[in-house]
Amino acid sequence: MSEDNNDDLFDFGLSGLSTQFHQDVEETPFEVARLWATGDVRRLRDDALRLLQNPVPDWALTALWRAASSMVGMDGIRTWLQDVEALCTAQLLADGHAPEAPASGTVPQALTDAVLEELHLIGPALADATTSHPYAAVPDVVPALELTVREVDPNLGFRLLLRCLSRYWIPLDHRTYDRYTNLGRQFGFGEHVVGACDFLLKLQD
Repeated sequence: MSEDNNDDLFDFGLSGLSTQFHQDVEETPFEVARLWATGDVRRLRDDALRLLQNPVPDWALTALWRAASSMVGMDGIRTWLQDVEALCTAQLLADGHAPEAPASGTVPQALTDAVLEELHLIGPALADATTSHPYAAVPDVVPALELTVREVDPNLGFRLLLRCLSRYWIPLDHRTYDRYTNLGRQFGFGEHVVGACDFLLKLQD
């Protein structure tokens, strides 16, 4: 089996894993991660390591994961990420692959700035939705995303932003969606990474 075989069209890594948690899930969180990792092990490990190896405080890790997934009541987020990283490392070794450090390619500052600009534009709507939700309220999501984009990885930060927008049904206009699509192309995303948000356009109609 390929170590990354989600055919590069859909979301991947930690943001992709977050899409697997919903009210009908019967597996344990670790089992969900294990199943996802069989097809996306290196990118999932890279995302987990990037968050663990950078100075991201627990409040930000908690906000990111709770907002991106449906696991609002989950505690011990740093331990969870460590478990995910260990799972992926074990899978890589079992498959005969070296568990290398995450790729450290330099993202152009202009691209990082573009993601931050989009976050600042959509931030008020996202902050309102995430703090006022009747059963899935999560504080500090926007500052956690900004920290991720600035200090960890704008690629991961943008993917988590898209996921949070979908989770909280934040309406998008066509100009914003087009800008997101352009950013996705610059990051090399498959068409359904940003495309998973296209239903948010209908909320404007």
